[in-house]
Amino acid sequence: MTQGGASLLGKTMKIGEYTVNIKEKIGEGGYAYVYRCEDNTGTQYALKYVNCLTPERFDQFKQESIILQALSPNPFIVKLYASDVNPKTLVIYLLYEFCPLTAMDILSKREMTHEEILIFFTACATAVAFLHSQTPPIIHRDIKPENLLVAMDGTPKLCDFGSATTKIYKHLTAKEIDAAGEDVERNTTQNYRAPEMVDMYKRIEIGPAVDVWALGCTLYKLIYRE
Repeated sequence: MTQGGASLLGKTMKIGEYTVNIKEKIGEGGYAYVYRCEDNTGTQYALKYVNCLTPERFDQFKQESIILQALSPNPFIVKLYASDVNPKTLVIYLLYEFCPLTAMDILSKREMTHEEILIFFTACATAVAFLHSQTPPIIHRDIKPENLLVAMDGTPKLCDFGSATTKIYKHLTAKEIDAAGEDVERNTTQNYRAPEMVDMYKRIEIGPAVDVWALGCTLYKLIYRE
């Protein structure tokens, strides 16, 4: 499976035990393309193709697969059906449940109702609480409306675990702060960063609490659309 992301349309591919036909591209960004695909029963899936280019980026997206496959099912976390990870080509395929919308698709067109805001925020907070209850806690690090999908039945689903980690930063030296800063810059979104991520020289522990801050920012965005 070494096809470039742009050449997958119309292809039939086997990911794990699933054979799917690639129907259309529904998203792209950075290293990844996302496609809508179907199996021979007409069941729809989302296929994420990632050309990692570097071993470091490959390890990051491989971690996304490892985390999701290790988690027990949760109604508010997008389901990963299968993955294909190739360390030689640095290409990863992730086959997810198909979710036709994101929270941002709704917010870009109109204000959410109070009921919708409660539904989305409760789902997101419940998913984060579930991640933080794992041993060790899983920190998502990129909670935002763009990473809240809407499943076919309308259920909000947290997605994009490429930035997730179990690593907690504390008692850092100056050299370690520089490395941690690069990690944060690469794996988080600026407007959703907790204060301890912005000024690491205060040496406040960077752990699960950063997701709680991002939840607050996400709630603000759901309400005010900015």
